[in-house]
Amino acid sequence: MKLQDPEQISLLINLSIASAKLRFIKIKENDSDYNMRPQIHIILAGSQGSCKSTILTEVARHFNNKPVMEFTDASMVGSIEKELKRFVPGASWEFRNSILPLDEFEFTDRSRRPVKVIGKLLSLSEGEQYFQKRIGIFSQEFNEKDGDLFCKCKNGVIEVKSNFALLIGTMDGLSFFNTQLLALKSRCIPIKWEPGWDVLLNIAHGNPIFRYYDYSVNFNDHDHIVISNKDYNKILNIVKDKIKKPDLFLRTLGDLCRVFAIIQKHDLDLYDLIIKLKST
Repeated sequence: MKLQDPEQISLLINLSIASAKLRFIKIKENDSDYNMRPQIHIILAGSQGSCKSTILTEVARHFNNKPVMEFTDASMVGSIEKELKRFVPGASWEFRNSILPLDEFEFTDRSRRPVKVIGKLLSLSEGEQYFQKRIGIFSQEFNEKDGDLFCKCKNGVIEVKSNFALLIGTMDGLSFFNTQLLALKSRCIPIKWEPGWDVLLNIAHGNPIFRYYDYSVNFNDHDHIVISNKDYNKILNIVKDKIKKPDLFLRTLGDLCRVFAIIQKHDLDLYDLIIKLKST
């Protein structure tokens, strides 16, 4: 399925932004509870000239930042400025509580093998976003906190606990065969973006593609959302009816739960859109 409507793009990205402000989602299931990760990750795939980089730039600009175009441990976790011995935080800290846009991302190298950072993205897209890295250069101490999140560097050890959603912009197609790449895709909402002439002409007149809407107003006083057994089973039955591939079942269920946690209602049209995208 291809998306051509910029409003749908804005909707999905804004949901992703809001998801990064939650710490967890609690699912009430029968007599037990369990926690689900809150982050909605997105892969935005488009050909040259589709203005996907423009979208990522507009998203990053809203947070007074720029898309990340270097995909290394140093760029993600942090590095030491050798001359001044000063620690420079990585993108995982700079984009905390928000969406982390990775632009011009290539999933494979020239030999068609997954690039090295795929392993890092797999760990970042599932579970706690905590990193520890030992480096061979000592620097001035660095210690910043943001609520329960932190970034520090001491005695050659970098520690980061962050919370963000991934927005991966790429010219690569989404037909993966490698198990690592399929695993990453399954943890994201994959979007094939193909704007029509009306959208391109609108951009040519200087109008933005991305529009920001603050969905986090629904839970500003909470760091997590509880989904009742009744609401969870409604979502579960929708996914059971429409998803026939076992490998997509739980991932799709999770993304619909995340959407419900943010908008606090069942939007069947939005659910259907995400189900179609997940089945791409």
